Amino acid sequence: MARPAKIENLSYKELLDLQKRVQAAIAERRETEQEQVRRKILELARQSGLDVSELLGGKAPRKTKKAAVKYRNPADPSQTWTGRGRKPKWLVEALEKGNKLERFAA
Repeated sequence: MARPAKIENLSYKELLDLQKRVQAAIAERRETEQEQVRRKILELARQSGLDVSELLGGKAPRKTKKAAVKYRNPADPSQTWTGRGRKPKWLVEALEKGNKLERFAA
């Protein structure tokens, strides 16, 4: 069996290749070990008659309500704004021209 080359003797290109192979091996090993741990946790919970989400404090995801449209572009009714976040470009341009925000109320 050939002895591995000393890292100090590798060229830049060989080091980069080695780095890619090591990163790929790390990612693969991480996935494998995560799956093994996940299986162990599920099996322990099953043997105990417990639900994993109960053990980990999992809660049902909250259903968020979509914000209502408060402002609409009269020139293009498909362009709307809820009043949250940054003002859309069409509204900023209209306000810069002297229009009042109330003019765009939906």
